[in-house]
Formats: sequence, C-alpha cells, structure tokens
Amino acid sequence: MSINTQTILTMCPDCEEQIPVPSPPQIGQKISCPNCWAYLEVVSLKPLKLSWDVSEVEYEDIEDDY
Repeated sequence: MSINTQTILTMCPDCEEQIPVPSPPQIGQKISCPNCWAYLEVVSLKPLKLSWDVSEVEYEDIEDDY
C-alpha cells in the first residue's frame, strides 16, 4: 500500500511566496503560509487558488464614542 505524500506549490495572496499544499487539495482546506503566517483556505482547484480565511480573523472590540 502506498501513501500519496505529494505537495503542490501555489502562491500566497499576501506575501506572494510559493507555499506547499498537500495533495490532493480540497475546497475549504485550511492552510497557513509558512512565510507570513497568513491564514488561508483553498477557494479554487483549477487553477489552484488560495484566499484569506476570514473565519480565523479576530476583530478588535470597537467602542462607540457616542
């Protein structure tokens, strides 16, 4: 039995460095850029594209000054 351990390289949308994506990639797969630590997710398979994972963004508490 063989295990597929190939990786595919794609570009980080934040720092534009090539980052490895485990094969086979899947839509919604979460990935962190090893260069800039951006939280990313797979949004397209053909062509392989990553976008920022907004579910990981922490928003600061905003106080109204009213």
